[in-house]
Amino acid sequence: MVVTLEYRVIPASSLNHPVQRLGVSAGCGGRLTAPYGALHSRNYPQNYGPEDDCVWSIEVAEGHAVELELQDLDIYASLAERRSGNCSGSFLQVIDGADLEGRELLRTCGGGLPDNRTLTSTANKMTVRMKSDGARSSKGFRATYATVCGSTIVTASSGVITSHDAINVQGKNANCSWTVIAEDPADHVTLTIGTLTVSHLDFSEGEEDCSSNNNVEVWEGVDSTGVLLGRYCTGRVPPALTSRGSALHIVMVSPFNSFHGWFSASYSVLSSACGGTFSAERGSFASPGYPASYPPGSDCVWTVTSAPGNLVQMSFSLFNLESSWGCFDDFVEVRKESAMGPLVGVYCGDERPSNLTAAHTLWVKFRSNAQGTAPGFLADFALVHGNLDITGRSGEIASPLYPSLYAQSGDFEWRVTVDTKKAVILDVKSLSTDRFGVDDCDDVYLAIHDGFDATTPQLYKDCGAALPRAVTTTSNVAFVRLHNYPIRRATTFLLAWREVDRPDGSATTVEAGANNCSSTIHLPAGGSVNVSSPGYPGGYGSNENCTWVLDTDPGWHLAVLFRDMDLEDTAECYSDRVEVASGERGGLEWKTRFKLCQPSAMFNDSFFTTNFMRLNFVSDWGTNGTGFAGTVYSGKQSFSPNK
Repeated sequence: MVVTLEYRVIPASSLNHPVQRLGVSAGCGGRLTAPYGALHSRNYPQNYGPEDDCVWSIEVAEGHAVELELQDLDIYASLAERRSGNCSGSFLQVIDGADLEGRELLRTCGGGLPDNRTLTSTANKMTVRMKSDGARSSKGFRATYATVCGSTIVTASSGVITSHDAINVQGKNANCSWTVIAEDPADHVTLTIGTLTVSHLDFSEGEEDCSSNNNVEVWEGVDSTGVLLGRYCTGRVPPALTSRGSALHIVMVSPFNSFHGWFSASYSVLSSACGGTFSAERGSFASPGYPASYPPGSDCVWTVTSAPGNLVQMSFSLFNLESSWGCFDDFVEVRKESAMGPLVGVYCGDERPSNLTAAHTLWVKFRSNAQGTAPGFLADFALVHGNLDITGRSGEIASPLYPSLYAQSGDFEWRVTVDTKKAVILDVKSLSTDRFGVDDCDDVYLAIHDGFDATTPQLYKDCGAALPRAVTTTSNVAFVRLHNYPIRRATTFLLAWREVDRPDGSATTVEAGANNCSSTIHLPAGGSVNVSSPGYPGGYGSNENCTWVLDTDPGWHLAVLFRDMDLEDTAECYSDRVEVASGERGGLEWKTRFKLCQPSAMFNDSFFTTNFMRLNFVSDWGTNGTGFAGTVYSGKQSFSPNK
């Protein structure tokens, strides 16, 4: 009997990790397919049956290996068998492969564990047999197994190898390897690295050869004694690598005994292998045969994918295909999302396409007809993480390279804008960091703000110490920031957003003369709104810090005209002041244009910005005035950065 249990591991840093399966065999043989498990002889720790002949088949994910560790062993053996070590009657046998015809790794009997108590398969399958000759019985055996990275793959087709944090890639597993061998010695192996996320743990600089960092090596041949084809650690993946012989050897190397990251690659022994799926941060792909000319009759598809809420950029450093009317013969076709997605363009000849950008996914197809050839193309791609304006009715935002863990440091920001009469609800589906408590969120956190940027009220901030939750904005804009400076472990998050009705169904406005301190305001084209300091005209308080973020329709600009300005007057407006900032790049960046505190501000026709404006009012603890009052207009005036 085989029992499969599901268990959930909940570390302090996250309550949102996936369920893992544990395989347990409690009968006479069985099939075990969970990534981890245990098996033992029937009736263990009582004696097994005198005529038992039990076979267990263990199979883990393709591209990995099985590691079996014997925990207990007591199988009856005659005195002659003990002396000779020839266990022909009752025995435990471990075989490398899917059946009893494979290579024998161990045959043992008697009491006590053998010296080689830990055994590893070359591929993803292992067979265990325990046989009793009917004479006598003993307690039997108990063993555990686990999935370990790396394997030997002998194939005539194609497949995928991958290693990520779901496998225990540390200690003795930190330096693991795959060997891909073509069944026909005359064939060649092509390897396309699709994903490479490597944490740099030595904090050194200038190591372009990656030798002192976690890295992935690709060698010609069946081991690391051949020619080194490349060593990669920076997140940029190379064009497809093809062996000169019939094998490639891939090694994950860690000088630190701990490899944190995500690596995946596709392999093929087809004579004209091309195409692939990429999710690495940077990389290249080329027409088949590159740098030689491509062969006739090629048909290849590449897909470059970023995490939800992020972008893909692609350019061609070389482009030279056969020309044809309408590009009906040899061509490169580019679409967004998939083969059925919006067409970006169809290209041929020797004129390089301009830089291409798409949200989430670019789909690229290359086809050549049966006649003629040309040098081909070399395409470079890069993923753009965050710093994006997102519009629509619903969608998702994820950490860079999601679902891979992201170990690189930086701030990544997204702004979600929906209809002006709607609000945004954001539901954090998962969040995992290397933090361990709510008071440990300074270096790594996910924050959601109710408005255009991080100066607006904060609705959510966490680093994985608590269950994720949903929040709703009061305006039609939400601002999301991932502050990512991990030390021990990389970061991942996923949130879903959608527009919802507001209770009153109205757009955000500020009434004339209102004393609102901090608001998010959308002005329709040609509209206007009054703003004033808190308490105006009765006077503002000490240590005020108020922000109004305004926007209007694209193609329009904003201007503020002050009717009153009575603030503490200091040199360069150091104490109390109104700052007018203009939004750049769709409001993702802000540049302060004016600092105002003197009555002369009332005599300026108006202060212009782009279609994004931020007003910030600050007061100190000293002298206070009655405050300020003004009107913000949406108009067609040209924006002048010097005004």
